[in-house]
Amino acid sequence: MHRSRIVTMGFALIAVSLTAAGAVNGQIWSDQDIATALPLDEVCFADLDHGWVVGDAGASFFTQDGGQTWNSFFLTNQDLQGVAFRDASVGLIVGDNGLVFRTTDGGLSWAPVASGTGENLDSVAFGTGGTAYAVGRDATIIVSSDDGASWSLVETGAVRYRSVWAVGSDRAWVAAEEGVIRATTNGGDSWFSQNSGTGSDLKGVCFVDEMEGWMVGQNSTVLHTNDGGASWQPRAAGVQVGLDSVFFVDAQRGWAVGNLGTIYITVNGGLSWIQEPSGTGNELNDVFFVNASAGWVAGDVGTVLARFELTAVDEVLAALPSVYSLKPTYPNPFNPTTTISFELPSATTVDLAIYDAAGRRVRTLAAGAIAAGTHSYLWHGQDAAGRATPSGVYIVTLASEEGVATDTITLVR
Repeated sequence: MHRSRIVTMGFALIAVSLTAAGAVNGQIWSDQDIATALPLDEVCFADLDHGWVVGDAGASFFTQDGGQTWNSFFLTNQDLQGVAFRDASVGLIVGDNGLVFRTTDGGLSWAPVASGTGENLDSVAFGTGGTAYAVGRDATIIVSSDDGASWSLVETGAVRYRSVWAVGSDRAWVAAEEGVIRATTNGGDSWFSQNSGTGSDLKGVCFVDEMEGWMVGQNSTVLHTNDGGASWQPRAAGVQVGLDSVFFVDAQRGWAVGNLGTIYITVNGGLSWIQEPSGTGNELNDVFFVNASAGWVAGDVGTVLARFELTAVDEVLAALPSVYSLKPTYPNPFNPTTTISFELPSATTVDLAIYDAAGRRVRTLAAGAIAAGTHSYLWHGQDAAGRATPSGVYIVTLASEEGVATDTITLVR
């Protein structure tokens, strides 16, 4: 269940970053409280503060503070499946029996819109120039040329269409069950099939431009194209579960979510995937990022997860560090959180980890390509499974092409 929603790229790592401990770039996913146990199907943010999540039995919530607090609003008692925002003002929500709701004031008010179909709608997307698309069961595609104010039914059939993504005013792609892929290059006037090479259900789609995109689905399916879908190639190395949603912030970095609370990250365009701890075993239905530093996941049993990398960027590019170094950890001793900092004079592949006194790796804080600059990571005194580690002496190890640096820290509970 996907879409090309509003995506604000930015906050590049230039000078200083502050992150929580996790699998790649030291980040983890944290649970956000939301007052429902209903399945949540899709999440969308217009910026770092304003977001919406929708789900079964009319579950609908919004936040104005990045998800620190979520407030419910009522539209219907029917299932809501998709949400998308063109910008901070214009948004759409779709659901069962052809439901479409539209806002033009940033979600302060919503009005029902005639969709032209009674089929269940699973996903909605904005293009540019007024184009919008919604797809659903029985191969339903409806298209709008006025940002969702009115709709035309353009395609029906038998297969369930699960997710739609749009780029520009003309191009869009649909991920469907039974390995079906549909695409348009003329703003939805006509649609054609692309060969996926699989019969597995496809559930999520994301493109970063007109040529490069990804699809994910059941049976550990990940597909990639660099020619607009003329050809699709498998890219599922490391993926071991069925996937429901995928989101890339650029051609290299993306996330995919799905069965058993699984979250994967890639930093090489999907050539390989590594798992990030989610802290839940609930099915995860959707992933959305505002930029490379801030993302959210929605899932079953009222699950909303957030991933933040707080980044300070000097608009006048700060002078880069002149030497490779691991800074003294502070505070030390600590309970339960300490900050670990290092400096990179140039971009390199880094492995930042915590070991116990017996030499066992307790936690990986960073693993992968890191930009030049000064980077700070919070360690919360937890192992890779999120369990509290006991009091004692631990070793911080920073390894890269530049060499290995270590620091000794003490946790006192």
